[in-house]
Amino acid sequence: MAEYFVQQKALSSNRRTLVQDENGKNIYLLVGRWGKCHDKVSLYDLDGHLLGFIRQTSVISGGRFSLYKGLEKVATMQKIPTLKKDRYFLSKLNWIASGNFSEHRYEIKHGYTLIMQMLGTHMLRGDFYSLVIPEKENAPLAILISAVLDYWLYNSKPQKTFSLKNYTRQILKFNSLLARKQSK
Repeated sequence: MAEYFVQQKALSSNRRTLVQDENGKNIYLLVGRWGKCHDKVSLYDLDGHLLGFIRQTSVISGGRFSLYKGLEKVATMQKIPTLKKDRYFLSKLNWIASGNFSEHRYEIKHGYTLIMQMLGTHMLRGDFYSLVIPEKENAPLAILISAVLDYWLYNSKPQKTFSLKNYTRQILKFNSLLARKQSK
C-alpha cells in the first residue's frame, strides 16, 4: 500500500504540481491545464517518462475526460447525476469514483475492491490530498483521476437548492413580462 500527497487547488489552478510519497520525497510531476475542450494534464516520473494523461473531451454537463496510460486510452470518465453523492464512472475500467466535495473525501472502487482513497488533510506546508492506493500499479491512473476531482471541486458551480420563495418570485416575473407583451 502506498500513500501519496498532492497539494490542493494546485491541480485546478493550471500549474505544475509535484506528487510526494509519505516520506516527503518527490515521486511524480503533474503538468497541464483544464477548462477548455482538449486540455490535458500529464503525469511524468522524475526521469521525464510519460506515465499517462487525462484529456478533457467535453465541457458540457460537468465535462467528460479520456484517461490514458502511456499513450493507450484506458477509460472515459463522466459525471453521474445523483442526489446524495458526487459520482463518476470510468468506462472500460468499470471503476466508480464517489464522495463528497465539501468534505474533500473520495474513493475509487472496482466492485468492492478499493483502488484509491482520497482525503483532504492539513499540513504545515498547506492543504494536501492524501491518496492511499493499495496497488502501486494503479497509482498513475488514480493520481490523474484525483486531478479531475480537484478540478471539479474548485471549478464547478454549486447547485442551487429549491426555494419556494425564489420559485414564486420567478413565476411572478414571468407573468408580468407575459402581461406586458400581451398588452402591446
